[in-house]
Amino acid sequence: MGTGLSSGAREQLFVSEGFGMTETPMTVDEAMKIAKSHLQAGRLQDAERVYRAVLQSLPNHADANHNLGVLALQGGKVDVALSHFKVAVEANPTIVQFWVSCSATLLTLGRISDARNVIDQAEKRGLSSPAFAALRGKIAAATDPLAPASTLIREGRSSDAQAWLSDYLRQTPNDARALALLGELLRHIPNRREEALSLLAQAANLAPELLIGWLSYACALQQMGNDSAAAMAFQKVLKLDPNRFEALANLAHILMEEGRWEPAHALLQRACALRPEVADLHLKAAICLDSLGRFDEAETAARKAQALDKENRLAMSLFLAKLGREIVPARASDAFIKQMYNAGRADLWGLTGGDQRYLGAEMVADALSAFIDQKVDILDAGCGTGLVGDLVKRYASRLDGVDLSHDMLDKARDKGIYDTLHQTDIVGFFASHRANYDVITCAATLIHFGDLEEAFQAAAIALRPSGLFIFTVFPNDQSPNEFAVSAFAGGAASGLYEHGKHYIERTAAASGFSVIQMTRGTHEHQNGKPRDGLVVALRKE
Repeated sequence: MGTGLSSGAREQLFVSEGFGMTETPMTVDEAMKIAKSHLQAGRLQDAERVYRAVLQSLPNHADANHNLGVLALQGGKVDVALSHFKVAVEANPTIVQFWVSCSATLLTLGRISDARNVIDQAEKRGLSSPAFAALRGKIAAATDPLAPASTLIREGRSSDAQAWLSDYLRQTPNDARALALLGELLRHIPNRREEALSLLAQAANLAPELLIGWLSYACALQQMGNDSAAAMAFQKVLKLDPNRFEALANLAHILMEEGRWEPAHALLQRACALRPEVADLHLKAAICLDSLGRFDEAETAARKAQALDKENRLAMSLFLAKLGREIVPARASDAFIKQMYNAGRADLWGLTGGDQRYLGAEMVADALSAFIDQKVDILDAGCGTGLVGDLVKRYASRLDGVDLSHDMLDKARDKGIYDTLHQTDIVGFFASHRANYDVITCAATLIHFGDLEEAFQAAAIALRPSGLFIFTVFPNDQSPNEFAVSAFAGGAASGLYEHGKHYIERTAAASGFSVIQMTRGTHEHQNGKPRDGLVVALRKE
């Protein structure tokens, strides 16, 4: 092969050409360039011969050792490759690829802990590379049987992850983590939440200390409207991890719904300490403080929320108006309404299980039935998912719907009961459809309007002579002559208003309507507690 001879500051080698017939003197740098050309040309044996000549002179040459290691791997000599990679790392620990090759080879040999330690040492030296993350994934896969599912989830391939987990559970039905992972995926699919709940309950029973299982179980219960059971599950999560943010925030929300302001505020304080940048937490804290009579502290918390969320200031403005610290806005903005009635709200809208019941649609449909005896053209304004449409379709020769929320309209469209559906603001739609309808129904929509004058005047434009406008609002018992921000706990943050009886009568008359019905009844139940609403029927003069 030739021998390496020292030549002052630079090593000079004698590298054999061909089959050892001739030896050519060259420097180490020249030899490395020749070896590289051999590699690029696919002459692996020639490259190996040159690298070995380099190592005879410089046994710790980093690049030569690393490249010999790569060649050894290709020849299936894994142990030999590892020895060369170790020398390369020791000789030049600043090269990421040396660490990667060493770790990957250890992983191939099944030395998982050693492979992980190599990456740890590299990162402690300040090195970083996407290859390190990829290796950590492979190391996790070697120790975690659910790693393929986790990878699919990280890649956003939820359906593939569900299929993989379902197949895995057929082979290993009592793997609590697999049950919890599949349950977490399924709870986000409305028609599979019962299945998700069953899987998550199994996971909790099999592994009582599995935090992620309990957290997903609690969230699924809350989605299904079973707040009392969800609260117990969130408490279990907090016993396992007192600083679990999701459990603190969601349990606080449940306690607020139950009117338990002091413990809810204590949880929110802990959540705010963990995530001080979340505006909604400060707003909820403000609601609790307001309900506890701590008004100055409530204003401070609301101002903090307002400063954090400059794009969605309406909820804070309404709350501060309720405290008497700002002027009452005329109505909730379109942007606020769209955010309120997002995909998650669309999935839950109209659920009647547990302690949650919404009755506004029935109030409107019952009122309509008293005034018509033939089929008419109906516009369902703020139609949402089609709860009113379901009930009034039998009275309609034509039934159109209009709503701001794309997600709500998708649910309504699936029902197939509307002749047309439109995504736009109801007031603008009224004004652009002159004398198009005999009846406008509007359940739980004007609750987001303070001043009703513009909506009434636009509705009068859209209705034919003697047309009916039937809607629900919340009563303002404190000031029957006025409208006000909702005094109901959390109502201001939800963009809700209350309307006095005399205010409605006065505004209706000014818009060309007469009041033919104004009846008080239960509009909804929240956590088993009824909340009254007014169903109002106006006739166009």
